[in-house]
Amino acid sequence: LGWTAGNGSTSFDIFLGITNPPSFLTNTTSNSFQTEILNSNTTYYWRVDCKNQYYTTEGNVWTFTTGNSIADTNGFALQFDGTDDRLDCGNGSSLQIIGNKITLEAMINVNEFKSQPFAGSVIVKDQGSNSSGYMIRCGGNGIINFNIGNGSWHEISTPANSVQLNNWHHVAATYDGATMRIYIDGELAVQSSTVFTIGNASNSNLFIGESPGFPGRVFNGKIDEVRIWNVSRTQSQIQSTMNTILT
Repeated sequence: LGWTAGNGSTSFDIFLGITNPPSFLTNTTSNSFQTEILNSNTTYYWRVDCKNQYYTTEGNVWTFTTGNSIADTNGFALQFDGTDDRLDCGNGSSLQIIGNKITLEAMINVNEFKSQPFAGSVIVKDQGSNSSGYMIRCGGNGIINFNIGNGSWHEISTPANSVQLNNWHHVAATYDGATMRIYIDGELAVQSSTVFTIGNASNSNLFIGESPGFPGRVFNGKIDEVRIWNVSRTQSQIQSTMNTILT
């Protein structure tokens, strides 16, 4: 929330809530305020009263409606400490993706970038012994990396600063048998033409936040809404569901 301070104001009473009139929330000396996580698809009422030692001037009541959000809406995102946290998803047959089509998606909020793009594992199922598997990773200076192995590695990376620290971003990586692509918040960030088949990392579990094939490549931040597909989703398909909870 932000507002223009009235002449002579030294502090501000903030009122915020889902009913009108809104309830008192806090007092601040700043002319902006960062709310806690709000409910999605909800109308909020807010008011700011300007104050000094002599007077309080009551402000108008304003409204806004939040959008459709999936990232950590109810605090369910997984927090990874960048040291030894990981989620082991097993090695079920649905995760042993081969052929030439795949899509990886996740919502990420990075606390700290690892020094190299490959060092911050988001979704990883790799097998170092035969250079096989698939993965999407984050590191460097805000670089997203997409890598697929089939005896050798095939990888692409976005430019630096594609994602920012302490902000939620939707990241997606696709391969359709001819082109590898990475999307950031639904927009194409990089693509590369290459033809190969996906090698099956049959002896490795799928990890979130860590690499099974190269331990120590850990993620520092939050990960939510992980999705793994054995099809290559189009940009319009990714955009249509990236802010929707799938059922």
